[in-house]
Amino acid sequence: MKHDFQMYLTTSVAEDGTESYTAAGMKFTLLQAQKLLEWNWGNKKSESYIKYCKDRSKVNCSKMKNKELLVEENGLYKSVDKAEAKAAYGGPISFVTRQDLDAAYDSGADDKAVLYSMPVGTIQGSALVVTITRYVYMKVVVDPSTNDVIEAVVPGIGKTYVEGLTGADLRSLADCD
Repeated sequence: MKHDFQMYLTTSVAEDGTESYTAAGMKFTLLQAQKLLEWNWGNKKSESYIKYCKDRSKVNCSKMKNKELLVEENGLYKSVDKAEAKAAYGGPISFVTRQDLDAAYDSGADDKAVLYSMPVGTIQGSALVVTITRYVYMKVVVDPSTNDVIEAVVPGIGKTYVEGLTGADLRSLADCD
């Protein structure tokens, strides 16, 4: 069956894999759903949140240059350390707790850019006789003062699908075309 509307939820994932939802994460999700609906209304067609993020990234990516990027302290891919991440990004970046990330989002700070990671699908692979299913993640950078998407790492050809940020993700966020 086809659905009328779909929106992805941003989660916080503990080391044991347990997912939880914060009030700020839900606020982010609901405000982004509203922005997507308004964008679709203006375009007179129904597009996905992924297409919305791609479009908004093209329009707003230049706004990243004036903001400090806030990333959850455990938001890096397992093979990337903070020094490598700072070098790959090349701009002001801070690693903060989920509570501090949510607080910056809730504050409406205009000098910050907050990164939320959200599962947008699954991918399957086989290892011998076992089928492994993993989540595919999109990373969305939002301006807390406007709730505008200013950048996104959308999984696809040449883009990562893992939950944590990779060096390639950070270079992509820093390279506004």
